[in-house]
Amino acid sequence: MNRTLFAWMQLAGGSACTAAPQQLSREPAASYAFCNVFTSSACFGIAPGDRLTMEIPADFVMYSVEFASGSTAKVCVGGNPSLATSAEMPLGTCYEKSGFVECRVRTLTDGTTEYLVRGGSQSDFVHVTISANASPSSTTSFLNNIRACSKQGATLVGPSDRQRR
Repeated sequence: MNRTLFAWMQLAGGSACTAAPQQLSREPAASYAFCNVFTSSACFGIAPGDRLTMEIPADFVMYSVEFASGSTAKVCVGGNPSLATSAEMPLGTCYEKSGFVECRVRTLTDGTTEYLVRGGSQSDFVHVTISANASPSSTTSFLNNIRACSKQGATLVGPSDRQRR
């Protein structure tokens, strides 16, 4: 995977996202994860045993993550997020922003977690949905592992440390 990721980064203009490694808790055991997936406005990590697929269905990029625990997440990056059409729960403000200026989160009545972040008024939205069967700790770990990045020339730059706001 490292060669594939390196080749993809080279095709994307030699981009690199700098972010401090984070210790994340995943079922069944803790895994060391860091930014190893890079988007136009964010980076995130997946752990050993997780699977990732990427597709471009329209004017956005969709990453599908299947965690080793069996739960799943979808990460969509683009300008017009398609939120769940439900008035059951408003989007609340996130505690952990990880460098994002906008951060909203909610848990739907079916247990699905919906997370929407944006690094700035000109950056793409990052819209994440995590399946209802994910444990609260793995959901929190994955969401806290998503970090804002911005493009400076041909380089993606992210926060060197997680910021609490």
